Amino acid sequence: MKRRWQTAVLMFFLWSVHPVQANDRFPVVEPPKCVNNLGEPVQFNRRSQAQGGFAAGRAFRDAEGVPSVTGLNFHRAAPEFQAFIDRHECAHHEVGDVDRPHPPRNSPARCRSPHRWIPRYGPR
Repeated sequence: MKRRWQTAVLMFFLWSVHPVQANDRFPVVEPPKCVNNLGEPVQFNRRSQAQGGFAAGRAFRDAEGVPSVTGLNFHRAAPEFQAFIDRHECAHHEVGDVDRPHPPRNSPARCRSPHRWIPRYGPR
């Protein structure tokens, strides 16, 4: 229950810092440097979908086995939220979630990404 409140507070903070309108477009931020739990560099890609109304991310290994993160529709999200998505997906690689059987995969990355995000984009 405590984790739900933390997530709700973080999402409210992100929304209140930068309220987004339906037609807003934002600059896309540079992805962080990221290395997985095996020491392999993580490759970041960006894609936009015409029907996509929100930003999202996905951590995976591509067809050649390269650790990758795809950011979708980042132009629709505030830079702070883009950075959070990138760091959350990077955390999946850092803790080895991507190479684990599915499920469970999400708990370590949920705990880890806010701690990496706040020093750069949090309260000043």
